[in-house]
Amino acid sequence: MIDPRMLGTAVAAFPVLSETSAEERQSFLRSSKVVRVAAGDKLFKQGEVCRLFPLVLGGCIRVYREDMHGRQITLYDVTPGELCVLSSAALLAGSPYSASACARADTVLIALASSLFQKLIETSDSWRQLVFGLYAERFCDLTMLVDEIAFRSLSGRLAGFLAGTPQEVLSATHQEMADELGSVRVMITRLLGRFEERGWIGLERGLVTILNRRALHEFAAQQQAL
Repeated sequence: MIDPRMLGTAVAAFPVLSETSAEERQSFLRSSKVVRVAAGDKLFKQGEVCRLFPLVLGGCIRVYREDMHGRQITLYDVTPGELCVLSSAALLAGSPYSASACARADTVLIALASSLFQKLIETSDSWRQLVFGLYAERFCDLTMLVDEIAFRSLSGRLAGFLAGTPQEVLSATHQEMADELGSVRVMITRLLGRFEERGWIGLERGLVTILNRRALHEFAAQQQAL
């Protein structure tokens, strides 16, 4: 059982809980518990049975897949006020987790009992809309991730495009570069951000400054060889 004062904190992060009945709120207090997870600690592992639904109040949870060699790929993050679509899918389907999760930072969450999660799905239109609306949002995120993996040469093509520009400062929007490379703006924005982090380019609104043309050439060549 959790402290009744935590209900107000949970409602502040998840306003949909304010629409629950008095009976459901009492069930929430009785069957839930506060969980604190230190940065880097696992929250759940792929293949485990899901028994609780996390409501993140503070911190951040990273959901990821890991192969047999230990290589990982981030699927999405869960921050305060967001729901974990993987947990909801596991509870609704009665299946094990298909990925793992750990805390990116010290995290505080309320672990909602699976029975209450199921009851809210059945009785609360707002809760149901929130959960299934999240599916649509996460599906778009994961689709972009699949595109990035399947067509990873896009990063090399973008690097080659930038390295091949004769000017040191390129005047072009992210959408224009996406059109040039047959991609979408959000993917180009993400890749440009990575190039900027590496010190290869500088970004301003509508402008890209080439800072390390050689690095861009080398990266493009490496990607082409994959």
